[in-house]
Amino acid sequence: MKTPKGKSVLHLLCLLPALTTALAGPTGFTEDPLYDGKPLSAWVDELPPKLPKVTQTHRPAVKAVRAIGTNAIPWLLRELTTTPWTGSDNATNTQSSYLHQSRARAGFWALGEIGTPAIPSLVKLIEQQPDCVPAALAGIGAYGLPALELCLTNVSAEMRPEGAHAHSVVSALGGLFVAIDTDRILTNQAVYLLPTIRFWTQSTNRTAAYWANGVLGKLSSDPRAHE
Repeated sequence: MKTPKGKSVLHLLCLLPALTTALAGPTGFTEDPLYDGKPLSAWVDELPPKLPKVTQTHRPAVKAVRAIGTNAIPWLLRELTTTPWTGSDNATNTQSSYLHQSRARAGFWALGEIGTPAIPSLVKLIEQQPDCVPAALAGIGAYGLPALELCLTNVSAEMRPEGAHAHSVVSALGGLFVAIDTDRILTNQAVYLLPTIRFWTQSTNRTAAYWANGVLGKLSSDPRAHE
């Protein structure tokens, strides 16, 4: 069984190269760009461990990452790809490797919409890093919705819990829930995903169903959910 597809996915993804050009800003960057004399890596390490708090732009570390802006993207993408994803039960999936990926995820949440130019690169990394990339896309905000929809479509609801697709679905649903809960993504922006979300509430993957029901509860408050 396939999940329903939104009509806007391919159209919006086709627009991303133009968005990338428009929002990219200065092209120069260092391996670990500086702000106020401190490298990006140090600022990212000071971001709150919980994603909802990373959306609070008054925090000094969040301000610093946003000030570095699009020059932070190359470093964040490198963090995501430092260690290949080998499955949650693989012994080579060490705490250290996950640390790199979670740092990158937090960095994209700090950037928010400033991270939009990274979306094409992140889409290419979904299968390589299914635990963190979809959640990073959610942190970018509404521009990340078409990519999140791709994570949630054309995947069987009876998928293997340990597979990469299962992890990308859970990451997308969990990230979407937090993004809506913190107003990083508004309900009226995500309500078109309702058919897809309802599909995942019936999943045999309990974690996916849990997050899907959470997102459904958020979207149900939008008037268009009852049309």
